[in-house]
Amino acid sequence: MCKACHGDDLAGGLEVGAGKRLQVDEEAVAVYNIAGKFYATQDACTHAGASLSTGELDGREVACPLHGSVFDVTDGRVLLGHAAQPLKTYRVVVDGDLAQVAEVSGNELHHTNG
Repeated sequence: MCKACHGDDLAGGLEVGAGKRLQVDEEAVAVYNIAGKFYATQDACTHAGASLSTGELDGREVACPLHGSVFDVTDGRVLLGHAAQPLKTYRVVVDGDLAQVAEVSGNELHHTNG
């Protein structure tokens, strides 16, 4: 899975310390800006499916807005709460006016112009 979007969608449109939901193929992905570096996870909490992109981001930790499970957005680990399963993570690459999101599970980034 790979999704290309305009780099400004992330670089200019996502403030440091914020998250944003993007649709990647059939899956909702949450992208986070942590100190100018982008990280991405599945958007749905593994406990109850709430949108993590609307949760509170504190450093590299995002809290589920529904039941408060806390995840590390850099690697998907569950840090606190009811969630038992880690989040799927994605690689984010911003290169000029092109941003790409790809699964970390071994899929290579596909370069497309968008």
